[in-house]
This record gives sequence, structure tokens and C-alpha cells, in this order.
Amino acid sequence: MPFAIGDILRGRNRNRDAAYHPIIFIKNSDQPDYFIGVMLTHSAGFGNIRLADEHIQNLANHDPHDKHFVGASLLKRNDWGPFTKVGELSPLGVEYVLSNIDLENPLTWEDHIG
Repeated sequence: MPFAIGDILRGRNRNRDAAYHPIIFIKNSDQPDYFIGVMLTHSAGFGNIRLADEHIQNLANHDPHDKHFVGASLLKRNDWGPFTKVGELSPLGVEYVLSNIDLENPLTWEDHIG
């Protein structure tokens, strides 16, 4: 994928079983059908972590309510794309997200919610 760490993406396939929420791109996965990302959401519940305004920049076509992220690195399917970049994290935002996730053990969403 031609995206950089911290890019905020929207998937073409936006339904409850796919890329419904925006995704922060972290890196490509060793598994060819996936990349590692972090889900953005408007929900402050479920232990989601709040992003400050200085964590997000360049918000073209991005929902300003999506200011929380799930505190886990997730395996996101490439076939939920093509993906469109709708914003990006600032360098401070990238550092903040990375400090709040386990990058060594990415999970599928199903494994995360258990």
C-alpha cells in the first residue's frame, strides 16, 4: 500500500463488517491480505482513547467527530479498499497512538472484542 504511518484512510467497502470506521495506517503486515491499522471512532466508551486537536492535521473529508481510537493494533483487510486518504496524524499524534497500542501483536477485530 502506498500509505505512510499516520495516514487516516477511508475504505470503499464501508459496512459494519468492513471498513465502516476510518483507519489510521500504521504499516504493512507480514500477512499479504492485511495491513496494520488503528480504528478511529466517535465513541468515548469501551476504553477508547481521546485524540487532542494537535494530534490530527489535514482533515479533508474527515469526520471531525472521530476523535477517539481503539487502543489496539488491528489487522485490516486490503480488500476493504481501495482506500482514500482523508487526513493524517501529526508527528505528535503518531507518537501518541504508537505509545498506546501493542504493535507486536496485532489482532483481528473479532479477536480484539473476544
